[in-house]
Amino acid sequence: MLSSFGSTSSTKTQYSVTTGQLSPEPAIDGFSLKARNLKHIPKTEKRQKHVLNRLALFGWSDKNLYRFLIYWGPMDTSQLYEKLTSKSIKDFDELLKRLSSLDKDEATKALTLFFASARFKLNVHKFDEHFTDGPNDGGIDFYYFEDKSFYIFLTKFSETPKKASESELCNEISKLKSTLLGNNNNPKLEHFLNLISRNKEDKESRLDIFWLTTNEVDENISDEIGKDLDEWRKKNNWSMLIKFKTVDRDAFDRVIFDVRHGYIPYTGRRELSLEDGQWLNTKLGINNIRVVIANIKIDEILSWFKEPKQINDFLQKNVREFLGKSGKVNRAIAKSYTQNPDWFWFKHN
Repeated sequence: MLSSFGSTSSTKTQYSVTTGQLSPEPAIDGFSLKARNLKHIPKTEKRQKHVLNRLALFGWSDKNLYRFLIYWGPMDTSQLYEKLTSKSIKDFDELLKRLSSLDKDEATKALTLFFASARFKLNVHKFDEHFTDGPNDGGIDFYYFEDKSFYIFLTKFSETPKKASESELCNEISKLKSTLLGNNNNPKLEHFLNLISRNKEDKESRLDIFWLTTNEVDENISDEIGKDLDEWRKKNNWSMLIKFKTVDRDAFDRVIFDVRHGYIPYTGRRELSLEDGQWLNTKLGINNIRVVIANIKIDEILSWFKEPKQINDFLQKNVREFLGKSGKVNRAIAKSYTQNPDWFWFKHN
């Protein structure tokens, strides 16, 4: 409990907030509190108000109270991003360490920001427009959309990773279902929810729901949630495809790898309908690695994209890359496709 403060003169005693006690420290610029443990600095508005009221009782001026609030107030999105990206993150443990230096609300936002900026290449201002975590968020911490693709993030931060419980996920998904059915009046979500409502009967639309967490999620739990959402979709006569993905501590290691190597994680999933005879499914090698060979029209793949950048993003990890239009061989391949498409498969397999 905060109980005593030093003088408010220029030679006043500096105090450090610890686990409920105050101890003298040398003053910094004649003002401010220096925390030995940042997690005990008040971040929420209610706790800040409690501390500020006590500081005022001991004669702190309005100016100094304001400076205290600015110094110890919650970080804005730019500060969070700087804290996360000032140095390259090597693995999940390092990411968790940086997040754990924040309070829980800030860590939740920072984890969401890390994945959103990696997946969509958003700047902090664009992120803030789509970040909705807080009261009446309807189970949606962040949303985004591109054409007919819609994305929802649900974020759960835990400083000490543990096994995620199925009931925890089910409770959040239950809130989300209610929101998707229109039972939420949050003005920040109104436009996004209206877009989903208008596209829910379009079978070419898709909704990707990401559960971001520092905990470990059993694959069976994730699969059950996915099946439940698919049944819910059909029950409510939605043609829009819904996919549920968990990005837990193991998956975040892969996300960090992608970020370090310039890749975009989770660029999406596309599906093709293949008839018998169009594909071969077998296992090869001493490790019985599954190999699928399919005969697919390139026009079907190109129909997924509206601009070249989308092709690059989707095929970013393909072992064979486009080497440009300048080479003689590449020009001949392009000519073969446009002038003799029926022979393309035989000539360039």
